[in-house]
Amino acid sequence: MVLKILTKWMVKMLLTPLKISKIKNMKLSFLDSLQGLLLMEYSCVMPEDRIKTGSEVILQTMLNNTDKAFDRLESYLSTNVLRIPEHVLLPEDAIHETPHTIDEMQKLETDIQELKQRLQKAKKVNACLQKELKEQDVVKMELEKFISQLKMLKNLSRETGVFNWKENLVYSTGKAAVLVDSIKTLAGKS
Repeated sequence: MVLKILTKWMVKMLLTPLKISKIKNMKLSFLDSLQGLLLMEYSCVMPEDRIKTGSEVILQTMLNNTDKAFDRLESYLSTNVLRIPEHVLLPEDAIHETPHTIDEMQKLETDIQELKQRLQKAKKVNACLQKELKEQDVVKMELEKFISQLKMLKNLSRETGVFNWKENLVYSTGKAAVLVDSIKTLAGKS
């Protein structure tokens, strides 16, 4: 009976895809069924707690052995299967195939420094342009406000019938000056 359960469990384990959690779950289910079977058949010969402790020891031993087996499998795979041979050059490593001379390295360093300086200059120019753009936005808002006031004056001149504001302002200024003079003379007489 125990042999039958063990063979079923082994067949089931071999036929399912390899996943560690599945293996652990299958071991647990196997040991649970084995423990139940041993409790049914041998509970009169051996105490129940001893059977449970023995099955826990078996489970721990199986888990340790599985961990060791997977460690060995991982080691084998990393050294033999997933290793890139020395004579193979990956496309992303092709740049390292030929070593650079000292002059080439110095030229690269100077190019990097020049590019850094150009980047800093570009950032400064960009900041100045952003500042100027903000100033232009302020001027644009003021111009829009002035245009709206001019439209309002045009509408007002249409409504009042006064179309020549310059002559009107000169005439009004002249009248105001005459009034100021007459007020001064009246103030001087009294």
